[in-house]
Amino acid sequence: MSPCIHRLLFSFRNENVSYEAYDIAPEALENHIPFLKTLDGFNITIPHKQAIIPFLNILDEEAGRQGSVNTVRGQDFSGHTTDALGFSGSLAALSIPLSGSMLCLGYGGVARTVCHEALKQGGQVTIAARTQSLSSARALAEELFMCYNTKVNVTDITNITGRFDILFNGTPVGMYPHPDALPVEETVLDCVSVVFDSVYNPGETRLLQTAKTMGKTAVGGMSMLVRQAAAAHFVWDKVTYSEEQIQYVCQQAQEEMGRMFP
Repeated sequence: MSPCIHRLLFSFRNENVSYEAYDIAPEALENHIPFLKTLDGFNITIPHKQAIIPFLNILDEEAGRQGSVNTVRGQDFSGHTTDALGFSGSLAALSIPLSGSMLCLGYGGVARTVCHEALKQGGQVTIAARTQSLSSARALAEELFMCYNTKVNVTDITNITGRFDILFNGTPVGMYPHPDALPVEETVLDCVSVVFDSVYNPGETRLLQTAKTMGKTAVGGMSMLVRQAAAAHFVWDKVTYSEEQIQYVCQQAQEEMGRMFP
């Protein structure tokens, strides 16, 4: 969805900008660095978010803390991360603070990002993972403790207890082509106020549908995707977008995704 989203954002600026998607194999990244250095800027995603770091001239402090880069500015070939801004911006638009308690499902890239952001804003974090993945979740908890000197709890995803202000789904459960799956039992949703699903295809996952039925505030992944893209434009050109423009891009991107995945 990135070409669609960025082209929409660039359309507000009346500039002739080309934004294309390139598929680069992990083992071919180094060979493509000379080409990437000819670009005014680019985004980078899995599996290159960490692999790009050794080739950068400058690493932004936040990107260094998270060990992840998704935006590179061509002018100085510096690496940045805007994923957290997509997450926090989506909540800020709804006046939802991150200073409370958050239950994060998963421990991968997007989960790591939101945990960093929640702790940076003074929140309390619990990470839930499957039994076979608890060791990886604990490793992330230790990493976060080293950064923020705040204890992060880890629990089995089948044995979640307690109440939380926000539930964040950082797993692919519920994503197309398996949209009927739920990452947690419905009883867990009884104990949360806000449900945030990073999955954006489908636009309204079963998790979000269930949360709405239960009267919870539900936030979908498209908002996070568009806002992190908009934040990349600030890295490149110091350009910002209005909330009205962000909402327009979210709607158009959602419709385009519907055409791509009818």
